Amino acid sequence: MSHLILTFDDSASGALKQARLADRVLAFGLRFARGPLPTASELQNAAQVDGLALSDFCERFDAIELWADPEPNEQLQLVWLLDFLRPHANVVARSALVQSNVRIGGRLPVEWVKQRPRAVPVHNDHLEIASAAWSAWRAQTPTAWFDLLAQDLSALPHLRN
Repeated sequence: MSHLILTFDDSASGALKQARLADRVLAFGLRFARGPLPTASELQNAAQVDGLALSDFCERFDAIELWADPEPNEQLQLVWLLDFLRPHANVVARSALVQSNVRIGGRLPVEWVKQRPRAVPVHNDHLEIASAAWSAWRAQTPTAWFDLLAQDLSALPHLRN
């Protein structure tokens, strides 16, 4: 069975590659928490892997895990990626989420092998919250973001931070 891990910073990617938990580990290094958001073109380029659209690339794997740090920028990348993958039911059906309580790159690879966190299958509640959060983050005013905080965000527990 072929296994892909998607994560959101280079140190996390390095730790997970060294732990050999998957056939392939990819990191996104987008900046959403500070400064202007990437343009639509930049996001489209970020969603390309080996000359393929990310959704097409993911089709090559039997299992896909999204590993997310609790840090704000990584949580924003997670909601972007979940929103991006939402229309691709075949990919979502094979996807699972690992939401770490610590920085992934801050732990030794051997620790991840010994104490691999449980991966939770991606469900509709993950996708709905992610889409709402991504839309709220891109809004012109913070009103939608504050409205989001009044919702049940338990499916993405670090998003509230």
